[in-house]
Amino acid sequence: MRANLPVWVVALLGCGGGGANPPVDAPVVQACTASADTCTGDYLCVANACAPAFPRAYRVTDFVIHVPAGFTNDPDGKPDLAPHVAVGDPSPIQDVTPIPVSKNTLDLTLPGPFDLALMSSATSLLVGVDDVDPAGTPMVLLDCLDMPVTVEMLRAGTQSCANGPVTISFKLAPRTP
Repeated sequence: MRANLPVWVVALLGCGGGGANPPVDAPVVQACTASADTCTGDYLCVANACAPAFPRAYRVTDFVIHVPAGFTNDPDGKPDLAPHVAVGDPSPIQDVTPIPVSKNTLDLTLPGPFDLALMSSATSLLVGVDDVDPAGTPMVLLDCLDMPVTVEMLRAGTQSCANGPVTISFKLAPRTP
């Protein structure tokens, strides 16, 4: 037995006062704010509009390092902190800019900026710190490695990682003109 169902066809003609409708494949620009990034997929909020996350220039700022007393075996009591920011696409990972060593300190705040380019979603980002006391062997204290960088990480903007009591935090945002 065959059922006959009514079919309704609705046509929308000239909605909005008879003006021309945009083509179906017209680009859609989604408004956003950096504090409320509502972009999706491989897009993130740049200058209040969703834009591709890659390739793009980024800026590391507010780089804060904490090493507790007694964590290293420094002959002088406090580590000589050698921070670094490096990228690789996907490898080898290379420093993006030299950052001076800070001698005999447990806490270090670097305002930056440290500029870098993330070329694709396969790019790796390394933010870290070593102890480079001249009297001892250099010691990696902490390397925060994102392999590869994700759009979710970029949307978050603020990153942190820890190796026991050693901590690093930093902000990572698209560089705008």
